Amino acid sequence: YAVMVAGLFIPLAGALWWKGTSRTGALFSMITGGALTLLLIAIPEFLRIRGMESEFELPFGLDPIVYGMLAALLALVLLSRVFPDDHQTEKKKFTHNN
Repeated sequence: YAVMVAGLFIPLAGALWWKGTSRTGALFSMITGGALTLLLIAIPEFLRIRGMESEFELPFGLDPIVYGMLAALLALVLLSRVFPDDHQTEKKKFTHNN
């Protein structure tokens, strides 16, 4: 559940409420948010299975989904700015020429 929420909520919200969202930004936002959340959930379990004493704690005691969603937001904004969709680029060119 947490992996899906972290991977899908931010790109979906961005697509609905931010006109600057690009397909590239949304895709990598899904991958980044889901992967980071999965990794942060899996690390303590991996250490426990290996028999290592788990001293692994996330900063501020927050849930892994918070960090996954922050990473997804960062990826969405940065990659949407760096790789805008073609229709966004054409719209800007048309607006600047008039």
